[in-house]
Amino acid sequence: MASAPEGFHADGDGLYLNVRANRRSWAFVFHLDGKRKEMGLGPAGPNGVSLAEARLKTAEARKLAREGIKPIEERRKARLKGKTFGDVAAEFIAAKSPG
Repeated sequence: MASAPEGFHADGDGLYLNVRANRRSWAFVFHLDGKRKEMGLGPAGPNGVSLAEARLKTAEARKLAREGIKPIEERRKARLKGKTFGDVAAEFIAAKSPG
């Protein structure tokens, strides 16, 4: 993985390693509603998402897509579950304030 050239490298079943300049990330590529979609799974590498974790995330997302459920929206809903607009706004302001 560390020596992979720039580009999109298939692992199988829709999982890809996206290598760009000094960045490597995992992506799940699938088709839903007749359109090609790409879902980021996180950075690859020692401090990021391992290959095993990326495969598990891909399997979960693939199952949702097969059922006609949009995995990107499901992930967003899970992240926001139980949060109010005020909670989200406060998190956004806190994340942007250092800049």
